Amino acid sequence: MNLDQDIMALLEHGAAVVRVAKHDKRPLGNAWNTLATTIADVIADWLHEGYNVGLLCGSGNIIDVEFDDVSGREHLACLGLLDIETPTWASGRGEHRLFRLEGALPPCGWRKIGGAEIRIG
Repeated sequence: MNLDQDIMALLEHGAAVVRVAKHDKRPLGNAWNTLATTIADVIADWLHEGYNVGLLCGSGNIIDVEFDDVSGREHLACLGLLDIETPTWASGRGEHRLFRLEGALPPCGWRKIGGAEIRIG
């Protein structure tokens, strides 16, 4: 199984992927964040076996910025983040956008600011 170009692009930028339960969004394993991989063949095998995969935020300096309500969307719009072309997808409650930061990431894993959520690691 070949991986699509979006996953390959993320891997090329240092992103790591975790195995996620079938038909679910929960990562597998007690220490799932230590089980992440950047190996395309391993990821392809997981997908072929029916597992989902998830991006390990923080790897490759990639963060997830999301909003679940109008307040969060307005906050991101004020910051100009909705005008940047970046991988974006809708979830059950809102919208997620991936960004790649330069330099060291802050040590926090999650922060809510003005209705927007930022997941770093």
